[in-house]
Amino acid sequence: MGSKYKAALQDDDEHAAVLLRLHPELAQPAKAGKAGIPLQGFTPEMALLARGLNHLIALLAALVGAKDPKFIDPPRTALDRVIEAGRGNGMARTLAKALPHQHQ
Repeated sequence: MGSKYKAALQDDDEHAAVLLRLHPELAQPAKAGKAGIPLQGFTPEMALLARGLNHLIALLAALVGAKDPKFIDPPRTALDRVIEAGRGNGMARTLAKALPHQHQ
């Protein structure tokens, strides 16, 4: 199991915003997971296992022709929330530029 400190850091929105400002490349992977696995129990080792199982599930689904395989989704962290909020803010800025009379 992961430590409570690591779990608290991963769930801290301010820490995630600073981390994203320092490392903007973290916003690139862009696959947000659903709630399922608790954040505290999701260790780096478990992330590797989940990634490996997802590859195996995709391979088996391709072999048997499954249309909608169920993958193991990682828990949402504060970094995921900050990335998602940034995308929303970017869309709002774009709409405000395109439609200034509606966004005053």
